[in-house]
Amino acid sequence: MALWGIVGVIVPRATVYGSLAPFGVGAAAAVSGPGSVVVYLATGMGYLLPEGAAFPLRYLAAVAAVAGIRWSLNGLKKVTGSALFAPAAAFLATGFTGMAMALMGKPDFLEILTVISESLLAGGFAYFVQVAFRITHQMPDATLTAPEQASMVAVAAVALMALSTVQFSGISPGRIVSILVILVFARCGREQGGSIAGIVLGTAMALAAPEQMFLAPAYALGGLLAGLFSRFGKLASAASFVVVNMVVNLSANPGLEVVVGFYEVAAASILYVVLPPVLDKRLGGLIGHVREVPAADGLRHSVVMRMEFAARAMQEVAGTVDGVSKKLAGLSAPDLGGIYRNVSDEACRWLDAGKKVGLVGGDHSVPLGLIRAGAERNPGVGVLHVDAHADLRRAYEGFTYSHASIMYNVLNEAAGVSALVQVGVRDLCDDEARLASADARVRLFDDYALSAAKFGGESWNAVCDRIIACLPEKAYVSFDIDGLAPEYCPHTGTPVPGGLSFAEAVYLLDRLTASGREVVGFDLCEVAPDPAGDDDWDANVGARMLYKLCNFALRGGK
Repeated sequence: MALWGIVGVIVPRATVYGSLAPFGVGAAAAVSGPGSVVVYLATGMGYLLPEGAAFPLRYLAAVAAVAGIRWSLNGLKKVTGSALFAPAAAFLATGFTGMAMALMGKPDFLEILTVISESLLAGGFAYFVQVAFRITHQMPDATLTAPEQASMVAVAAVALMALSTVQFSGISPGRIVSILVILVFARCGREQGGSIAGIVLGTAMALAAPEQMFLAPAYALGGLLAGLFSRFGKLASAASFVVVNMVVNLSANPGLEVVVGFYEVAAASILYVVLPPVLDKRLGGLIGHVREVPAADGLRHSVVMRMEFAARAMQEVAGTVDGVSKKLAGLSAPDLGGIYRNVSDEACRWLDAGKKVGLVGGDHSVPLGLIRAGAERNPGVGVLHVDAHADLRRAYEGFTYSHASIMYNVLNEAAGVSALVQVGVRDLCDDEARLASADARVRLFDDYALSAAKFGGESWNAVCDRIIACLPEKAYVSFDIDGLAPEYCPHTGTPVPGGLSFAEAVYLLDRLTASGREVVGFDLCEVAPDPAGDDDWDANVGARMLYKLCNFALRGGK
């Protein structure tokens, strides 16, 4: 709470266009619990400090209004617990006090528009502080999502806005720290992290100093390119940011500000290069790119995209034949929903008898009934999904219950599942990527991110611990054999280059049970024999993995 007390003192000092200071009201609205009084007092102190808001008493009234709203509705937990409560309280408090002040004169349209804009800023900042407040209290070991990263950067941006007014010979420590934050995010979060930090911090610095609006595109583009070049090391990342800023600054304002800006960028770059590796690694665990979509990584997926375009063209040429084929397939398709209900009923019978249930596929559509049954008996269970594919398609070739839709159906039909942690995924479409990013239950540890962690020096032990930290105390293991590298399962239906080694998969399962988590059930699917019948390698690997799954399931939990 001391941290948020400090934030409460600083953020009222952040002004937009030199006079508007709505951020303190947003911070006061967002912090709840016994410690909120500390934030209210700290925010009031921040507004009363000299050289801040033009009309501090108006903002003090808004903070008091926020406190009154929260106190009067304190008994309505459904209202105050809503994610929209804090933004709404900040918006209303800022808007009412602003309109009251405007109505003391004869407000014109521009004044009214300014009050509305300021109220929206207060409400938006309240949302970001709310998310950041939750993160600092829970401090997850897993990678932050893009919205979480944006929230943390937004809060830091407003604090740095306040500090940017402190200058020494025109050089602002606040802008130096802002550039350092952008470079760190670019290093750890690649294009996504660099872009988020660059856009948010660049906009903040430009709003704090309207005469330097060129900082917004300079920081945003610099963050993007720093993320792109971060693969080649810190020096390449920092150099790309320096070059972009020099070009933008020279084109926008070829004067003394360019020299000052160069000093600030140079200072931040030096600090970034000498940043201790331990801190770099810790930040990488939070703002890394394990949630990135592999398709965003360029060359290796451009081939896939070109193949998809070619396939679509061929489908259009053969449209009539394809349409007839799908209709015939639909007419002859079995009642898969009925089959899965039967699996669920049989699983429930054994679970009610106190047995651990494992299922051997078959394709990966088979375990849906077992997962449903396990989720009913173990509300809040998490699913550890090892697979080369995300299996998050709404349907595949007209089949709702296909092997490519198993995890989409789990998320929508197994109500007791609280988390889906996917490991080794290296083949997914745009719709699957969007669903994985939008659903808070899904944590994606794709093959590229796992390889990047390994190449960056992170041990497999540490990676496994990050994965397992995303799971609750009870876990179901869904293991598609193609989650392993293809040399272990050459005849599986849809092999994909990359993947886990057998030892890595076994170690992950070992860490899962060693953590005290209970494996409530499991499946092993997509093990396929050699069509010629000459090679039993797939069966050998599958049998050994099944043996391991059985043993780990019987270890029990805490």
